Amino acid sequence: MVAESVAMSKEQFLSKENLTTTIFLNKDNYKEYMTSKKEGELAICYQKAFAGDPWYEVGKTKSGEFTSTPIGQYDQKHQETIEFVAYPTDEVIAKIRDLVENQNAVLCVEENQDQENLITSLYWQTNPQELFDKKYSQIPAMESFLAENIVDGAVYLDEIFTSFIRPKGNLWDIENNIYTIQKVTGTSQICFRTINKALLQKIQTAFPDCQIFDANTDIPDNRSFVIINS
Repeated sequence: MVAESVAMSKEQFLSKENLTTTIFLNKDNYKEYMTSKKEGELAICYQKAFAGDPWYEVGKTKSGEFTSTPIGQYDQKHQETIEFVAYPTDEVIAKIRDLVENQNAVLCVEENQDQENLITSLYWQTNPQELFDKKYSQIPAMESFLAENIVDGAVYLDEIFTSFIRPKGNLWDIENNIYTIQKVTGTSQICFRTINKALLQKIQTAFPDCQIFDANTDIPDNRSFVIINS
């Protein structure tokens, strides 16, 4: 059940298991809420999420390629001992801060009653050209696709990751999150790209009218692209 006021920074959702609170943070309230400790915890959640299925991004090679091999172990494919983590804590924090403070992104942090992070999503408003420049500049054919399908003021779901504190049901309230972001921003469209099949299935169930462009068939990218129109 969603609290009636969507303009507040906190919304409560009643799950099957317990009451959770989702805090919506923007450039006006981010620093007030996100202490160094919380930022560190958020970075750890990010690292753990992308170390697992379907990404397996644990370490990084000297050439910058992601690998499932952790630091200190020898990577047979790349013929080197891994010296770097895939997502350094300071880089994760810097990326989130930059998006919130400089690109009007909204950080949605869902917590349980013990204030433990359950699931985090990061949204920002954009337009077709900006989205192409920031996310698809290496895939020229995507420019016309975005121009034809994305509206000015669309909200791009940049990240969504879970802490795995809950054994299951980590995406249960993504529908509520998306509806709330639509209301807060006034956007008519939310979009994102992913290789996460569980997320695609959840979105398709929650939003039957959404458009899903399959990777490598409908679009020239190895990640599927989803558009949700209100």
